[in-house]
Amino acid sequence: MKLSDILVQAICSIIVIITGHMIYDFIKNSFTKKVVKDMYYTQVEKYKDIVNELQENHHMEDDLAHFLEESIGSTI
Repeated sequence: MKLSDILVQAICSIIVIITGHMIYDFIKNSFTKKVVKDMYYTQVEKYKDIVNELQENHHMEDDLAHFLEESIGSTI
């Protein structure tokens, strides 16, 4: 085999690979749905959950302090 035959075969192989890849990308982009996550909504919901949890913990601390004050006041 000549060097020119090898180069022609290599170039043809590269062209076939590139064409196949382009066809694959076209089919993938044309016939599949893109997954879009609404990150803003999920982050807002997580933030609200954290705020609610912190507020509940704050109320629990107030209840505990009130209970301790009553307990200490009744024993003195």
